[in-house]
Amino acid sequence: MTTSPSSAPIPARENVLRGTLLALVAVPVGVALWLVIWNLGYLAAIVSFVVALGAAFLYRLGSGGVVSKVGASVVTGIVVVTVLLSFYAGLVSDFANVIAMQRDISPFEALGQPLFWSSFHAGLPVVFEAYTVDFLIALAFGALGAFSILRSAFQGSQEQAASPAESPSPSPEQTDEQPPASA
Repeated sequence: MTTSPSSAPIPARENVLRGTLLALVAVPVGVALWLVIWNLGYLAAIVSFVVALGAAFLYRLGSGGVVSKVGASVVTGIVVVTVLLSFYAGLVSDFANVIAMQRDISPFEALGQPLFWSSFHAGLPVVFEAYTVDFLIALAFGALGAFSILRSAFQGSQEQAASPAESPSPSPEQTDEQPPASA
């Protein structure tokens, strides 16, 4: 029994834009989780792991179940952007806490002070210099936390890329029933 070419499964098309937009939901969730852990005084690889896991899941959901190399790269970019934004948000949080203690207001009120943002950005180079070690640790934890998920995403994209190109070899039953080639 032979199978016709039309009965072969058609690989699903990846919707990169929809997958990317849905995966971007992981960014604010990751930043919020980072801020909670940061304000407890810790840096944790779990945030990058959660962001990578969430972004990969949401990308697959939005893309139609397909994650190509482009999709895996999108998920990687989302993790990197989330770690960078999270670290920036942590610095803002620390600065807001200092202003709040000095003025006896809440950190949220400090964010709304007239000179808060200009003061924060004016002192950012000095602050960043003081946090360089923390930043490097955050990047290392980010890579550590996201590594397994991102590796799986890239391996999955390679397997998907290889499978449509490979045609299955005919089974012994298929070769017996095929008519001989005529000259």
